[in-house]
Amino acid sequence: MHDLGELLDGLEECGEHIPEAVQNADQLTVYATQARYPGVAAVVTQADHQEALDVAESVLLWAEAIVR
Repeated sequence: MHDLGELLDGLEECGEHIPEAVQNADQLTVYATQARYPGVAAVVTQADHQEALDVAESVLLWAEAIVR
């Protein structure tokens, strides 16, 4: 499964609390699609890039805290 929204929904259904900073992780799925199929999507702006990095960092920190 590569859809982060579906993964987060599944975690919530299992009782996992998803922090607000992580709830937007589903927007990162589009970047995986763009990487796999270049030239299909719109150009990513610097603001989009920064927002994606911020969300990805939040997801990583949250996931690391759970795994430990």
